[in-house]
Amino acid sequence: MTHGEFGKVYLDLRGDMLKAARKMLKVREDAEDIVQQTFCDVLSSGHLDDLDSTRNVRAFIFCKLMWNTQQLIQRLTRDPIEPLIYEGDNADDPSNDPLAVLIDDDRRIDIDRALAMLPVDQRAVLSSVIMTGRTFIETGRALWPGLEPYARRYKASRLYKQGLRGLQVILKDYRRI
Repeated sequence: MTHGEFGKVYLDLRGDMLKAARKMLKVREDAEDIVQQTFCDVLSSGHLDDLDSTRNVRAFIFCKLMWNTQQLIQRLTRDPIEPLIYEGDNADDPSNDPLAVLIDDDRRIDIDRALAMLPVDQRAVLSSVIMTGRTFIETGRALWPGLEPYARRYKASRLYKQGLRGLQVILKDYRRI
């Protein structure tokens, strides 16, 4: 199947998929996100070639939608995200940093310093994604509830990438010392 043909399938199925996702998720933004994610998954994971040999393209894509929706529901029903920004009397205490538990004692001081040098938003996103296993959608919803869903996901993924790059640069500089 070509990208043009897939675009036609997208236009034909999108409305029905949104209706089904809204019924299951009850939140319009989540339904839109999961439908978009489903089409992106099919397009980017090599399933596009499989669609030529698939007898029922609609059923194939709806099965993918059901799977993605089920996964999202499972993630949404986990415990809520714990506070990601540490404030109060113990804000400087390294034991309050959830990333610190991943590092052995030899590297902990370097990691603590590197994390302290990152902006608060980057630390919060890294903590949410790495320590709690949250998606960018879930992290964005917790940190920036006033933003549109697409903006939240974009901001979370951008800050995550920037935070990882920042840690990489900072730790590389520490190794040279």
